[in-house]
Amino acid sequence: MTEYLRLVNEGSINIDKLISRTYPISKVTEAFESLNSSDSKPLMVILDYAEPAGQNLSEYENHDRKVILKSNQIKKNVINIALIGAGNFAVGMHLPNITKLSDKYKLYAVMNKTGHKGKTVAQQYSANYVTTNYDDILNDGNVDLIMITTRHDSHSNFALKALEAGKNVLVEKPLAINKEQLEQVKSFLHGASNMPLLMVGFNRRFSKYAQKIKEQTDKRINPLFVHYRMNAGYVPFDHWTHEDGGRIVGECCHIIDLMTSFTGAKIKSISFEEMTPRTGYFSNTDNKSIVLKYEDGSVATIEYFAVGSKAFEKEYMEVHFDEKTIVMDDYKSLKGYGLEIEEITTRISQKGHLEELERLYETLKGNNPKWPIELWDMIQTTEVTLLLQ
Repeated sequence: MTEYLRLVNEGSINIDKLISRTYPISKVTEAFESLNSSDSKPLMVILDYAEPAGQNLSEYENHDRKVILKSNQIKKNVINIALIGAGNFAVGMHLPNITKLSDKYKLYAVMNKTGHKGKTVAQQYSANYVTTNYDDILNDGNVDLIMITTRHDSHSNFALKALEAGKNVLVEKPLAINKEQLEQVKSFLHGASNMPLLMVGFNRRFSKYAQKIKEQTDKRINPLFVHYRMNAGYVPFDHWTHEDGGRIVGECCHIIDLMTSFTGAKIKSISFEEMTPRTGYFSNTDNKSIVLKYEDGSVATIEYFAVGSKAFEKEYMEVHFDEKTIVMDDYKSLKGYGLEIEEITTRISQKGHLEELERLYETLKGNNPKWPIELWDMIQTTEVTLLLQ
C-alpha cells in the first residue's frame, strides 16, 4: 500500500478515469449515497475539502481550532512528533514508519489546514491533539520534533518559525524553492548560538543500499566516477510537481545529496544540458543531463528525464573506483565487480525512509552528536538544485 500511494502521489499511476464525480465536503452525504446508487454506481468519488494550491504559512495561521483527543502520559525515551501537513506522503510513508519505531517515536500532535483530515489522521495514530494553528505546536513544550510535510512552497517558512521557537525540525525536501527563502534560513542558522537540529528529508543516503556502497567507497584511494540515471516518468504540465520549484528542486535533489554523501566533498563545478523538445508535450525542465565535479576529484553524472517508459525501472546507479564497480538497480538489488560486497535484493524499493528516522533518533537522544546530514551539505544541495531548475 505504501508503494502504491507513493506511485499515485508522484503521478506514475493515473486514477483519473476511475473518478466519476467530485463532491464538496458539504455534500458528503450525497457522495456516499451515490456509491449505493442502483442506476449507475460509480467506481470512485472524490470529496473536495476546497484546499487551494500554493498553501503558504499565512493560510494556515488564519485558522484557530484545537481539539484534544487524549491525554497520554509522556514517555521519557520517546521523541514526541508534531506533524505539519497530513498529506498522502506523510500518511503513506512517515506515519507507518513511526508506528514501526514506536519505542523511539510517538505522533504527539497533528496540524493540518483542514481539521477534518487532520483529526482523522490524529485519531488513527493516537495523537494527543489536532490543531489548525501553528502556534499551538510552537508553544507546546512537549513537542520534541516538528515534521514538516506540507506543500513545497511552505517548507522554509514552517521550518524557520520552528527553529526560531527552538524546535528540532525534520522538513521534507526541498528546504527552499527560491534563493530568497534559502537566504532567510541560512541567515538564521549562521547567526544562531544554540541552534536546534535541522534535517532535510534526503532519505536515499540512509538506505541500506547506499550504506553498503559507502562502506566500500570510504576505503577508496582514488576519486569516484558515478553515473546515476533517474527515469522520472512523464508528468502533465498542470501536475503540482511542476510547481513550487519544479521536479529538479523537488526530486533530483535526492541524487545530488546522495552523490555528496559518497564523496564527502564539496562541489567544485557544475555543468548541465537540457533536452529541447520538438512538441509542447515534453518540457526541458525535467529532461536534463548534469555533471558535478567535486573538490576531491570525483565526478558524478546525473541523467534526469521524463521522456522514458514508465515500464522501465526508475533509478539506476553505477559507482566506479580503483578498478572496482558497484551497480545498484532501483534500490532493489546491489551487485559488485572486482570487490567483495554483500549482494542484496529486496522485493520493493528500499529508499531509506525508515533508516532516516532511526539515524535521526540517535542524534536527538545524544547517542551520536553529529547531525544526520551536515548543514553545509543540505545548503549546498539546495543551492545546486536552484541553479539547475
